[in-house]
Amino acid sequence: MKSFLFALTSTFLCCMTLVGLTSYHFDPFWYHAPSEIEINRRQQKLNLLVSSKYPCQFNHLLFGSSRSNRLRFTTEKYGIFNFSFNDAHPSEYENFLKSYIHICKKEPKKIFIGLDFYSSSTHRFANINIPEFETLYLTANQRIRNQLSLSSLKFIYDFYSNKTTRSLDPNHNEFKFTHKQYYEEVYGQYKFNENNQAIFLNLQSASPNSEFIAFVTPISSLLFEFLIDKGLLNNYHRFIETVANSFSNSYNFMGLNEITQTPSNFDDENHLTRLDAERIFCGLFTTECSYNINNYRLNSTKQN
Repeated sequence: MKSFLFALTSTFLCCMTLVGLTSYHFDPFWYHAPSEIEINRRQQKLNLLVSSKYPCQFNHLLFGSSRSNRLRFTTEKYGIFNFSFNDAHPSEYENFLKSYIHICKKEPKKIFIGLDFYSSSTHRFANINIPEFETLYLTANQRIRNQLSLSSLKFIYDFYSNKTTRSLDPNHNEFKFTHKQYYEEVYGQYKFNENNQAIFLNLQSASPNSEFIAFVTPISSLLFEFLIDKGLLNNYHRFIETVANSFSNSYNFMGLNEITQTPSNFDDENHLTRLDAERIFCGLFTTECSYNINNYRLNSTKQN
């Protein structure tokens, strides 16, 4: 009986060790370092901050949605930690910024904010559940349980078994509307959020010694024309004016321009390719870029 229990315990410990080592190596929860595995970028990037203080080595932050997340780790060479995640809303950034300041014991020197028109709607704001800044963190026990759980292996297996490469011809000369039903809903229920400017100003108040640079991310001309067809052009202009009046340094890459009217710049109607995102947004982060972004700078219309 003792030998059976010993064998059973040994087998269990060996399995847990194997799970733990595999989870540690691939790190699907981002407890030690960034990886390509995507589960929940919100929580993964916060895990990275809390567990390893990895982002603290960077003096600048980038917040944004999946459009800004396209830059991934390329911003790190400019000393910027990319805190972007899918379906992000500007109202979420304040607590993540507070977490960075609390854990790293410093304010970022520069904070880049990637803004999307569709997030300026009350419909988007109503669907955001923002936890208090103190409740964002997982405890050490929770992190250990996650690493030793079979779900960590499932996340790893699912990611690599379903991983695909981009099949779109990089030289394609036509736009493809791949998420039309989604934008029928988003633009169909759009109502301008009167709190947009307050959200932007509260974010800046959370780190008063930081320099904020806001930029409105581009969408394809196909999607922009769809926005116009839905009768939202005045709301778009109002959103751009709000951004210009809320940030002293801001840019607008949206609208009809050479970026948005070039199909090969986009993976779909909503997202630049990774290479084009790096090429276009590079000028925000450094002066050593060939693409001139000065034509996209916004001027405040606010009367002094």
